[in-house]
Amino acid sequence: MKETNININDLKEYSQEQTILLVEDDDELRGHTQELLASIYKRVDIALDGKDGLDKYLENDYDIVITYINMPNLNGIELIKAIREIREEQIVMVISAHNDSRYLIELIEIGVEKFILKPLQLVKLLKNMYITSKRVYEKKLLDIYQEQLEKSQIELIKKNRELNKLLEQKLEHENQNCMFVHVLKNRKNISDEALKHLEILSHGEKKSAVDFFEKNFIDLQSISEKIEESLVNFDALLYKFVKSPSDELRLQVANLLTAFRYSLDDLVEFQNISFAIKKLVSILDEMDNDKIKYIQDILFSLSSTLEQWRVSIFVNKDAKDIHYFDASIITDCKQVEIICKDVLEGGEMEFFI
Repeated sequence: MKETNININDLKEYSQEQTILLVEDDDELRGHTQELLASIYKRVDIALDGKDGLDKYLENDYDIVITYINMPNLNGIELIKAIREIREEQIVMVISAHNDSRYLIELIEIGVEKFILKPLQLVKLLKNMYITSKRVYEKKLLDIYQEQLEKSQIELIKKNRELNKLLEQKLEHENQNCMFVHVLKNRKNISDEALKHLEILSHGEKKSAVDFFEKNFIDLQSISEKIEESLVNFDALLYKFVKSPSDELRLQVANLLTAFRYSLDDLVEFQNISFAIKKLVSILDEMDNDKIKYIQDILFSLSSTLEQWRVSIFVNKDAKDIHYFDASIITDCKQVEIICKDVLEGGEMEFFI
């Protein structure tokens, strides 16, 4: 796939309200890089070495940290490790010389977003800054949405309480029916107003799969292969776990979903899905195996939806709106969170109010 060059105006669409910490001990390189970034970002603070960078990081909040590796007092790797202790989710980019490639594995292990080689090329720098800044922008929108969604849950539960009582009275008080009632109750809690919030986030501007592939600046074919690899065995593995729950199978399911989430790293359009899957994985990591019976139907629904999402966007490329399945995916993840929270707090589900 032929890559499209990014211009400064493309980048400014996302970067104008973002702040950067630039850490470099070379005066000339630091000066040139700061001059360029200062014309694009809201604020660019500079640090003369790793220690100076850490001091500034402790005093300020930054959307992006850009650091070089070889510096006095505190090198780039030591700085990144210190930053991770303070804020694990901090986005960090590394710019370094070719002979520093021996550090690449360690940089990946400590969660570096981008590794850019010297000498800096304007086109390559702008492309990487564009991808990273767009991700920061989308993440902030997602955080706002998540906060609103969590607040809305309280009100939604109140609004649906009376309707749920009437519905529950019509069902038999058997265990299997009880389980269905609880799932149905939580599905209704997030199926109306919550989906409106999802549409605000995901459907602000419809984009077809064809446009998505034609106008993207990254190698979507490679990402598509990673997505397929991560999801191909999801349904079969989930069935095995439901049939014979065990720590090993539960962690395999969680690891598979984690691999899927990582495959979305460069796709800022789907960071809302990535965030929802991340929360789902954290629940699976801590969940008792015998609780799978409460969420198995939802997980099978999620598996089916993810496959439809993958095929319509990355295989057939016939999706008229690449965010068509977002609401369904996020809703399934949210239902698991609600149900597991009830089980955790109450020991067993309270099916009838």
